[in-house]
Amino acid sequence: MDQLKSTIVHVSLGPRSYEVRVGSGTKGAFGSYARAALDRSWSGKGCRNALVVTDENVKIYLPQLENELQSVGIEPTSMIVPAGESSKSWTQAERLFDRLIEMKADRHTSVVALGGGVVGDLAGFVAALYARGLPLLMVPTSLL
Repeated sequence: MDQLKSTIVHVSLGPRSYEVRVGSGTKGAFGSYARAALDRSWSGKGCRNALVVTDENVKIYLPQLENELQSVGIEPTSMIVPAGESSKSWTQAERLFDRLIEMKADRHTSVVALGGGVVGDLAGFVAALYARGLPLLMVPTSLL
């Protein structure tokens, strides 16, 4: 496994503080980072399942991310949404809610957004509403 080379930006919001980790050379490092990040929270500590949301443009990275989650005891269920702003819709959110219900997701199920802004917005929205909030990991594939 490669060593994660990263810069950490701490966002100070009192009890809602969090960190943003910007990494490079991360192949093979996401699984251990995800497990450590989830274990720092009440709901993430028991996480054994994750809904991974990505789009048609970045689904090429999906197998590696799934393998990395599995390597730390998190079973991924993946959903691919169409690329573009039109995926920020009730129709796509409903598909994700349905999949979480099929997974019998509970407050210890995480949502992982693999991709850019649309995927992050959609996955974050669904994670926030389902079961009064699920742990959310954002994995943007590029930064501006």
